[in-house]
Amino acid sequence: MNIFLQFLALFYVLASVGVLGLEHADEWDPDYAPGTSFDFSIMVKPWTEECFYQYAREGAKMQVEFRVVKGGLVENESFINFMIYRPLGPPLKRLFVTSGSSDTYDIDKKGVYQICLSNPHSKFYTKVVYLFVSVYYQDEWEKFAQEEFDYMISVRNVTTTMRQVDFNVQQMRQHQAHGRMFLARDFYLIQSNKKYVDYWSLLQCVVIVGASLFQVYFVKNLFNVKSVTPTNKPRC
Repeated sequence: MNIFLQFLALFYVLASVGVLGLEHADEWDPDYAPGTSFDFSIMVKPWTEECFYQYAREGAKMQVEFRVVKGGLVENESFINFMIYRPLGPPLKRLFVTSGSSDTYDIDKKGVYQICLSNPHSKFYTKVVYLFVSVYYQDEWEKFAQEEFDYMISVRNVTTTMRQVDFNVQQMRQHQAHGRMFLARDFYLIQSNKKYVDYWSLLQCVVIVGASLFQVYFVKNLFNVKSVTPTNKPRC
């Protein structure tokens, strides 16, 4: 029964994926999701620049955080340059000689944004930089959260219904076991009564046959008159 309920729950979850807008996996595009993020560590070699690209639509918020986690042996060897370029127009953000920063930017133009880290301040040391980028759309994210909440409520309702069904099935099985118990008791009672009736009927038959034989013998003796006397003389 538990396996059946698990398969039923799995089928309902797969059938309800459309609540999250994922009914057609081929049509899902991460650039049009309510939010996306990534984080990793990157090595920036001396006199080199590493750039990454992130698509964002108008009205989005872009949160960017970076930190130099490994630099040179002295303090001024832990600095890098940081830039965010718009698809067109002036840069969104430019920082020079910095070891880290965290900020949130309002996206006013649709397109691909370029995030660059450069290491022009060191001739010998490679910098290890941790980078976190998150792009999200507040309205769409709230809608997505509401849809997910409604989905969880529907799953909870299904779970409650399944638990009630399981409880009813258990009650039914208990009633069946109770009925089988009474059936067994009645069966053995009938068997016992049958044996009692058979034995008592046999005893009564023996008594009746014995009484009949006794009556026949007694009546026969009543009409049995001897034709001679005890001295073997003929009677008159």
